[in-house]
Amino acid sequence: YRGKFAMKKLLGTTATIEESRLCCRHRKYWMTVFSFLAIYFMGSFVSSVLLMGPMTYHIFNNPELVKLMESGVQDQQLLVDTVYETMPEWMNAATLISTLGMILVTVFYCKRFENRRPALLGFIKKGAFLEYISGLGIGLLMFSIAFAILYFYPGGEAVIGFGLNKSVSVPMIILYFLGFVVQGASEEIFLRGFFFVSG
Repeated sequence: YRGKFAMKKLLGTTATIEESRLCCRHRKYWMTVFSFLAIYFMGSFVSSVLLMGPMTYHIFNNPELVKLMESGVQDQQLLVDTVYETMPEWMNAATLISTLGMILVTVFYCKRFENRRPALLGFIKKGAFLEYISGLGIGLLMFSIAFAILYFYPGGEAVIGFGLNKSVSVPMIILYFLGFVVQGASEEIFLRGFFFVSG
């Protein structure tokens, strides 16, 4: 009896998941797949639109690229290669932040078509800050252990490239941190908050 109770508790679902399932209980499996693909492509499109501003700024403030365009060069591949070869570091962080588009589309769809509350997508208020900080702490610990193993292993310094890049600034580290916060949240909301529950 105790074994059955423990297994039921282990495999059981929470009230939040059950409520989420009720929001789409009449949906066919193919409709869930269709919704997943629609949200994915629409979210990717919105993310691309959000990235257009930073990309446009990069293109028209790139002396090398402006010089090529003013010279009337017809080689489109050369222009594209120049855009990516001269891409500033902050553009990578901007690409991560642009995944906010996926969050916006997922939340809109679930609110408009499935009548889900924010809590059913993982947005909670009670204890959210402490849980987030503890998650960051665990993640930092895991990365630190992996880093330490590589660093102290003979030849590991060359593997991780420690000390090779002296130009990384604190603002850039903060920008990357914010970018990965948004990018990580977009995956969690889209997959765990929407698809894993709707499926």
